[in-house]
Amino acid sequence: MSWTFKERLTFKAHDNYVIKTKFMPEKPILVTSGMDNVIKLWNMPKWEGMLTLKGHKNAVNNFDFLNYDRFLVSVSTDKTLKKWDLRSQELVWSVNAHTKTVIGISVSPDGTKIATSSYDGHMKIWDAESGEMLADYADFPKNLTNVCFLPDGKHIVGGGLAEELYIWDIEAGNLIHKIPAHETAVSNIYYNPQYDVLITAGADKKLKQWNYHDWSVTVEVELPAKGVYPISVNRKGDLMAVGCENRIGIYTFPDMNLLQYFWVDVKGVYGLDFSQDSKFLAVGCTNKKVTIWQILSEHERLR
Repeated sequence: MSWTFKERLTFKAHDNYVIKTKFMPEKPILVTSGMDNVIKLWNMPKWEGMLTLKGHKNAVNNFDFLNYDRFLVSVSTDKTLKKWDLRSQELVWSVNAHTKTVIGISVSPDGTKIATSSYDGHMKIWDAESGEMLADYADFPKNLTNVCFLPDGKHIVGGGLAEELYIWDIEAGNLIHKIPAHETAVSNIYYNPQYDVLITAGADKKLKQWNYHDWSVTVEVELPAKGVYPISVNRKGDLMAVGCENRIGIYTFPDMNLLQYFWVDVKGVYGLDFSQDSKFLAVGCTNKKVTIWQILSEHERLR
């Protein structure tokens, strides 16, 4: 199978860096967040603005979805965690979550808990319904930038400005493992529930696929440049995209063989995600814009 990536359109999405782009799991809607303190929803396939969520007082660094896209939870440099009702377009609750920038967020598989991580080194667990804090883990030595629930909902993996992955057992209430992962820092942790695959990217410019049952590395790839390394795997499970400074790498999945790079004329790629139908890749960059790439298979090109 071969694919062609065709740039379909580019539009200004935010008034500062676009930090994250993510398609809703159940609806044909793209969500973006930016350094301009807002979250925006865009329809598909017209890519027109539908809704802007205002309430954060600083950059919106990350977000996730709850209850089949009914709710959205977001974290920010303003140190808060917020829950939004997308149906009523209202803020449900807001908590002062950490003492420094909040950058990592993950929703438990059953949708009842939210994990956050921060530059203050803490990983916290929150009740998704009420916003009540359920647990506070202060094990990490420096900036904890990534946090991710594992599929059993009982374990959380985190990483940041340290060489190890930290594994917490939230039922037992303690840190259970420190796994050597990357030199200097773990830049990103990506879990794909559809294919039960955990991937990390590090400041050492390495991309690793893990068997999280025994914490062995199953595939390792050298990345071409520095970056925050946003990662996405399409729903068909045959393509993976990884963003670097000024390029996007397209890999086969799950073997992670490089197919091609395509270049973007920006200082950095911060967010990317495949659409639910695997036909589009939305890329958010430091130029305040989102670029939509259309993905054509060999069969589609010949039609």
